[in-house]
Amino acid sequence: MLYSSRLRDDQIRAIYQLKLQAKRPMTKLLQEAVDQYLKHVQRAHPGQTPRPSLSKHSLWRPV
Repeated sequence: MLYSSRLRDDQIRAIYQLKLQAKRPMTKLLQEAVDQYLKHVQRAHPGQTPRPSLSKHSLWRPV
């Protein structure tokens, strides 16, 4: 399934500041964050497939 995701403006600003400090692309920072989250969830719930969190801030929509 393809989807288009959107981060909140405050998240973009925070990630941009991290990008400037780390001198690394935002995509790399986000990939690392997602990888760490998935590892954390998999350790906390072995054998279960992580499902996306659909909080009130979630703006992802199937394409």
